Amino acid sequence: YRMNAGSKTKATKIHLGIYGIYVQKDKILVIKKNRGPYEGMYDLPGGRIEPGETLNEALDREILEETGMNTKESIFICTSEYHCKWTKESKEKDFHHVGLYYKVALEGTLNKGPDGHDSDGSDWISVPISADQVAPITHDALKKLDLLK
Repeated sequence: YRMNAGSKTKATKIHLGIYGIYVQKDKILVIKKNRGPYEGMYDLPGGRIEPGETLNEALDREILEETGMNTKESIFICTSEYHCKWTKESKEKDFHHVGLYYKVALEGTLNKGPDGHDSDGSDWISVPISADQVAPITHDALKKLDLLK
């Protein structure tokens, strides 16, 4: 893909992820990112779709891994795309992220601890959320549901 008109065409890996939006009363379930281009920000529970998984299987697995909760229901909201540059191990990398967003209903007890991957844990925060608190990839989906300031 082309980063900017006139710049070199550059092959890059595309990160394809699937994410759940779970709101109860005036709070939304989020995870706190501990690495990657969204480090230090809130993100929605979810992540990479693994080869051989259906979208529903990936959504269910990722939500369970990051929150300890099970998905009862999911309704597709939108796709979103985000491009940026970020530094990993002193090297600047191009990051292209595509997200599939679902409004979900969950059941079970929330596990707030780290997931052992890229999350420092999950928690509830009040909505609407300030745009600078959450990963930019989430903005389109959160706007559609009127959850972003």
